[in-house]
Amino acid sequence: MYTALYEKGLRCLYSLQQQTLVVCCSKTFVLLLKHQQQQQQQQQQQELTLAVAPLPPLQQLQQQQQQQQQQQQQQQEEGEDDLFSDEETNKKKKKKHKHQKHQQQQQQQQQQQQQQQQQLDMLHTAARAALAQLKTFCGAPFLSVQQQQLLQQCMQRLQQHTPAAAPHPQQTPAAAAAAAASCHAAVIAARELLQECMQQADVWADGFRGWELLQECMQQADVWADGFRG
Repeated sequence: MYTALYEKGLRCLYSLQQQTLVVCCSKTFVLLLKHQQQQQQQQQQQELTLAVAPLPPLQQLQQQQQQQQQQQQQQQEEGEDDLFSDEETNKKKKKKHKHQKHQQQQQQQQQQQQQQQQQLDMLHTAARAALAQLKTFCGAPFLSVQQQQLLQQCMQRLQQHTPAAAPHPQQTPAAAAAAAASCHAAVIAARELLQECMQQADVWADGFRGWELLQECMQQADVWADGFRG
């Protein structure tokens, strides 16, 4: 009984080995076929790449030759133009640079003239305003004789230097700067004198109000005294 079972087991193992061998052989055969197909495809591709490309028609060849000739002629002409036009381009660049510099200088001069004109206008308005304010204090009762003299002198300086500070075509820059400086100094002196006059005017007004109040009190006292006598 054991021998029969043993024989059956051996037969089963033998059959399994045969089946595995068949499967392995079939797999290797398939792989070999695939490898051969790949090699054939590669050979076909190489043969295709090595094949000669078709020749272009005659018109295309003529057009290509004409284009090449035209390009060569253009390159030669451009090279000759560059040789002859270097000096001209340099001259043009220099002229352009000079023109730009001239324009910049003109713009700077115009800006400076505009700034100077604005400053002179402001100075003239300040001088006129100071002169008008000084005129209001002429003959004021609260100013002394010396202050009246200073007031007249300051007004004369303003009247003298204000027109001189105006720009004139025949006036040199140094003379214009000196006239503007003298006018500026006259305006500063006038403002200082105006501050003193306004302070004295305030003091005088306070004293005048006190005198008026004293007169009112004296009038009321007189009325009260008359009533008391009556």
